[in-house]
Amino acid sequence: MYLAIILYIISLGVILLNISNLLKAMNSIRFLRKYFTLTKNKISGENPYVIVLLPVLNEQKIIKSTTEYMRSFNYPKERRKIIIITTEKEKKKKNRENTVDIAEKLSKLHKDVDHIHYPLTVGCKADQINHAVDEIKNLYPSLDYGGTFIAIYDADSRPNPDSLHIFSQIYKKNRKANVFQQSASFENNYMEVKGKNSPFSGFLLAAGFEQTLYTLAYEIPKIIRKNKVRKNIIDRYTYAHVVGHGLFLRLSFAKKYPFPKNYYPEDMFYGFILDALEESIIPLPVLDSSDHPATLKEWFRQKSLWFKGPFNFLVYKRYVKKEINASRRFKDIGLDLLCISAWYAALGWFTKSILALILLLTILYADAFLARLAVIALISYVLPSLILAENFVFLLKVSGKIDTKISLIEPYFIAFLAIPYAFVHSLPTIYSAFFIKK
Repeated sequence: MYLAIILYIISLGVILLNISNLLKAMNSIRFLRKYFTLTKNKISGENPYVIVLLPVLNEQKIIKSTTEYMRSFNYPKERRKIIIITTEKEKKKKNRENTVDIAEKLSKLHKDVDHIHYPLTVGCKADQINHAVDEIKNLYPSLDYGGTFIAIYDADSRPNPDSLHIFSQIYKKNRKANVFQQSASFENNYMEVKGKNSPFSGFLLAAGFEQTLYTLAYEIPKIIRKNKVRKNIIDRYTYAHVVGHGLFLRLSFAKKYPFPKNYYPEDMFYGFILDALEESIIPLPVLDSSDHPATLKEWFRQKSLWFKGPFNFLVYKRYVKKEINASRRFKDIGLDLLCISAWYAALGWFTKSILALILLLTILYADAFLARLAVIALISYVLPSLILAENFVFLLKVSGKIDTKISLIEPYFIAFLAIPYAFVHSLPTIYSAFFIKK
């Protein structure tokens, strides 16, 4: 009796959750449609000065092409610079050309490209960015920190060429804001993964869909919710993270509130800090086209490391109370509520495969009515993926991948792989929770 009630609740809960994700994804797509209006219309006023930061490590194969891509942004050249940030870690490996050598050559070849080297062998991406923020004053002594923004991208980022233009248009409507976020879709290497003809290609493409759905159903909606004029208690204490690529920060703000030192993933941590400061994160209706894992090993490693984000919320809280002293503005109870929100996000990652397995067992062993309900619940995992499949070409355009040739039926086939993918989704997170040292 009690077991049946629990199974009913689980089945209905999964159905409602997937319908909610469908509706939130649809709302995000409506938001992204503003992109077309902003590319056609230009808001008057001076464009902000933007410095594109590229923190890199062992990226000698692609750093040149990435730099050339960033130089092609549709933005006045006199209002932007590019800085490649290398690290001393690379110099441990001798007798080969590394990213440090290439970055130095590119800075000499192009006037709009500079090179900053992080001199330590310890630290990570966050430390490279913090070091660059400190060194920018030496590179550009007359720079106005208050009127300049840094735009952080990864070596594999291929943002829409209009990204800086869209940022400028949104900034002119939000001149007091310090933080802007360009979210990502994960299809930059779609054709490469598809072309491998591996038995796992479909799985990896479905994993890319899942990452994009996370952007549409969780990331963008939470940022939008935090920017409501009238916030209810849920809006105010929702944990909305930022992403370390496509992140725009006012330089003076980045100087005052640096990234936590020697921590990965630094972006989810930084999002918690922004939430504690009650700092607005302004979403941009344009996408960064990013790679998704091309092998099972990459997929497992990436998901394991990403889960360290929301799973380590207590570390975030201690840091905020000690280093930021934000508790004067955001009381302890507020930090606790933020932690609960982060924990809830982690719980979703952790339990998805467990719930899928329960639904499967319910189908096999429960009575007819409950089995049918479990079937519906399992199929409901496809609903959010179907809205992505329907708008796949649109998302390619917003991310700047207008030349990618995709069969119209292909995204729908991948959408249905959301069901088998649900059974393995949580495996890396379970491994991260129990076997990776925090």
